[in-house]
Amino acid sequence: MGLVAMMDDPDSYLGSTPVTFDVEGTADAITPKLVSGDIDIAVIPANLAAVLYAKTGGKIQVTSISALNVLYVVTKGVSVKSIADLAGQTVYSMGKGTTPEAVVDTVLASQGLLGNVNVQYLSEATEVAAKLSASETGIAILPEPYVTVLTSKDNRVSVALDLGAAFRTATGSPVVTGVSVVRSDFAEAHRDVVVGFLAASSKSAEYTNSSPDEAGKLIAAQGITPTAQIATTAIPRSGVTSITGTAAKTALTGYLETLYASNPALVGGSVPGDDFYWA
Repeated sequence: MGLVAMMDDPDSYLGSTPVTFDVEGTADAITPKLVSGDIDIAVIPANLAAVLYAKTGGKIQVTSISALNVLYVVTKGVSVKSIADLAGQTVYSMGKGTTPEAVVDTVLASQGLLGNVNVQYLSEATEVAAKLSASETGIAILPEPYVTVLTSKDNRVSVALDLGAAFRTATGSPVVTGVSVVRSDFAEAHRDVVVGFLAASSKSAEYTNSSPDEAGKLIAAQGITPTAQIATTAIPRSGVTSITGTAAKTALTGYLETLYASNPALVGGSVPGDDFYWA
């Protein structure tokens, strides 16, 4: 969502640098191309970057944080004003064994509620949304833009809590959803291209956040959301950003350390070293 302005007009953002953009539905479609060298730069889940760093012996490096929290507690016919209000409740979520579960468990543990909230994990976000939509009352954890898609279809569903804010309170670190990564050999050979891409990414992310109506049209045109209006509404809760340097390293390291404490496999077995971060 943060790159759509650059994708729409690459010449204005990247000058003469030749570039081809591909949007995939899942990170699994990106991973083999990145590892094989068919893709030079990619935007992927933060923990996947750590896993690929471990699997490739450090040949994948993070250049920036592209998205912060996208997870929210949504309710239907239930009053939830704080994490404490989830005590004794059934909550539907997706992401069993992945980062959403680690985030949820971390937040609940910080409130002494781990084991006192019945979190039922379904296969994917669409199933969670369908479950809440079909219920008279309920609580769910969903990411954007699924939150906006659901609330646009059912006016009885509303956003109750920002799970990222609760995670930051519990850990001191943000939820880091997405990062830009580069193959280290490409970065070494084409440093100027990577620097230019980072500058363009920052400018494009700023456009998305400051011009949501226009950015929404571009996001829908890329097939990222069903409609421009859904994209425009979702942007403020989609964590679109561009964070580089020391700030990115501090935020991402803190997040990965929390994931590691929850499940080491989520980050490839260990928290990456300093060379994980492209300088």
